[in-house]
Amino acid sequence: MLRVGEIVTDDKNPLMNVSKEYEKVIRKLVKLSYSSQEIKLLACLIVSQTEYQYKKYLINVLQRLNNLPIKQLIDDWQKGNFEINEDKLKYLFSEKEFLFLKDKDLEEDLQKYEKTFPDLFNDKLATEFYPTKKKGMLYLRRLATNYFRDYKKLNSFQKLVLHFTVAQMLISWESSCIYLGGMILDGRKIKETSDWFCQVWPIYKSQTT
Repeated sequence: MLRVGEIVTDDKNPLMNVSKEYEKVIRKLVKLSYSSQEIKLLACLIVSQTEYQYKKYLINVLQRLNNLPIKQLIDDWQKGNFEINEDKLKYLFSEKEFLFLKDKDLEEDLQKYEKTFPDLFNDKLATEFYPTKKKGMLYLRRLATNYFRDYKKLNSFQKLVLHFTVAQMLISWESSCIYLGGMILDGRKIKETSDWFCQVWPIYKSQTT
């Protein structure tokens, strides 16, 4: 069984008001026998939204997108291992930006610092879709836009992981979890699922190329 985090427990949502549809998908996914490690990792990504520290897990996954250690990432979810090495994210920022960010908490809202650092969120991801300006979201945005620059080099599975992860920054993140979970439960192939995500949420690609 897949581990469930802190949000969906005993039919209560103490940290977040999630929909019954999302909970239903989660309860099915955690009991499912998976046909491949790739599909199991996708399920971990969906279930990770039940964890208060979900941003750390998504950051870890995106950091390794070029050469995904799939089994290790599944184990990290199961064991609750969410530590991130922020020094490995240094290349995404100017030296001044990184020094400023390093002592901030992942949940800190950075909007009040935009006058000092006006380019922090200047990444072409439209703010009407991605309004949250917390440090953890900034890490995810910079990682995502970095991969979009070499989008054609990614395979179908990598593209699906990238698109799904970016969808978790949306206000309406639940719909991506419900749809991807449903496609896993229906036994859809990764290529088919990836193609669907790229068509349904093309904004990510068009906003960054």
